[in-house]
Amino acid sequence: MQDTPNTPNTSDTDTPTSEILSASERAAIDGLLRWQLGRRMTVCLLALVDTHGDEAAALSRRLASVEEIAVTPPAASAEGGLNQAARTDAEVTLVWLADDADEMAAASALLERAEAMNLADRCFIELIGPAVTRDLAHKLRFEEGYPADTPTAQLLWSLAREAIARDELRRRGSSPPCYL
Repeated sequence: MQDTPNTPNTSDTDTPTSEILSASERAAIDGLLRWQLGRRMTVCLLALVDTHGDEAAALSRRLASVEEIAVTPPAASAEGGLNQAARTDAEVTLVWLADDADEMAAASALLERAEAMNLADRCFIELIGPAVTRDLAHKLRFEEGYPADTPTAQLLWSLAREAIARDELRRRGSSPPCYL
């Protein structure tokens, strides 16, 4: 499924256009989440620094365009965002990462903090950003990584599948020990 891009503003042709979902893509993702998850999927978007606020805000709008996805409001800090993800029991935490060695170190520290909060066990934590690749995300010990230009539909299908799979594992729970 391909996203349909917004028509660029003629006065703002230097900035990339945001991709939005078609009505049928939105309906399909809404239906999948409603049927399989049975509730809204909560997504927490964290930015390590404020340098890419416009891109992160555009991503937040794209995610929030789907009725069955709740995007938490931006937190003042990455640490505050982790606390918010824990409070809201977010299924997904997306960490916006620019192509910067300092941010990569901050992302690793953020992941360690999430693991200390047991958030990594409850939430799918992944990287997204202009220079993010799957290999980079795995190298930094994140579960997944998406380039910032990943089509919205592709990103949402991936997030929805992971949230549904994790929810199913939670519902199964662990079996009591068997004593013979």
